[in-house]
Amino acid sequence: MLRGPTVVTVHGTGTKGISCCCCTCCSCLNLQILKTEPGIVKLAELLLGFFCQSLALNFGAQYSSTIGVSFQSFITTASWCLMTTFLLLLCYVFSQKSYGMLKSSLFMMGSVLGILYAYDAYKSYKYFKGHR
Repeated sequence: MLRGPTVVTVHGTGTKGISCCCCTCCSCLNLQILKTEPGIVKLAELLLGFFCQSLALNFGAQYSSTIGVSFQSFITTASWCLMTTFLLLLCYVFSQKSYGMLKSSLFMMGSVLGILYAYDAYKSYKYFKGHR
């Protein structure tokens, strides 16, 4: 018995890659993540991190000896936050599966920790001003 060629049809979602004319290029990229709310938040974090770091380096470097260790700590924190956000965004764009895995990890606890840090800073400020 002779058998003809097997035709395999792949039904994609059509949301991956870059559509140009009649074909899709770079189908390994998941650019649709940049249109979702978490993708927009990651882009905003990336811009804010770049903004903070560039302001500190352009306008704070001359006062680093006056500011002391706080300036170096801020630059280090801003650099690591910028790098982490960039790497997470890169993972989200290149792997749709990593988005689901990383979203449920400890990286998303940052907002809870940020609120806790803001409360601690507020209480420290009140203590510093003499409201005990």
